[in-house]
Amino acid sequence: MVLPGAVSMKKKKITKGRKKIEETNSRRVTFSKRRTGLFKKVSELCILTGAQIAILVNSPGGRVFTFGHPNFHVLLDRYLNNNNTTNVNNYSPPPLPTKEFNEHYVEVSRELEAEKKRREMMPASSSGGLPWFEEGTDYGGASGGGVGAVFAVVGGVGEEGVDKSG
Repeated sequence: MVLPGAVSMKKKKITKGRKKIEETNSRRVTFSKRRTGLFKKVSELCILTGAQIAILVNSPGGRVFTFGHPNFHVLLDRYLNNNNTTNVNNYSPPPLPTKEFNEHYVEVSRELEAEKKRREMMPASSSGGLPWFEEGTDYGGASGGGVGAVFAVVGGVGEEGVDKSG
């Protein structure tokens, strides 16, 4: 219960202020996360307000990252030329290579159909699983070789390496 006129006794968080992250790897990870967050927020701002925004960011590693809506280069040219009359809305992004996508889809679909037909033509005994497993192949015991021999050898090595005296 809070009494009228009472002063709240909340502790104020003590911060150390901005400090440089000394470790290079940590600094790069932090930059990457903040860059992604920044670009997401700017994208939301562009969508909600219809603003045309261009951002240029230099990374600690010397790489340059850009974001622009509708297009970074168009907005940069407009800014550098002091040409505010250029209609950025006339910009259209380069067309997607839909023809190549469709050709690839048709090719992969044909390969899939051919594989289905090939599988239907296979005898029933070998179409379901591994043939050696279905035929009941003997794996061999400890003396017969095969998997059983491997397990016997591995098991023996494990037992020899442990001192059971205790």
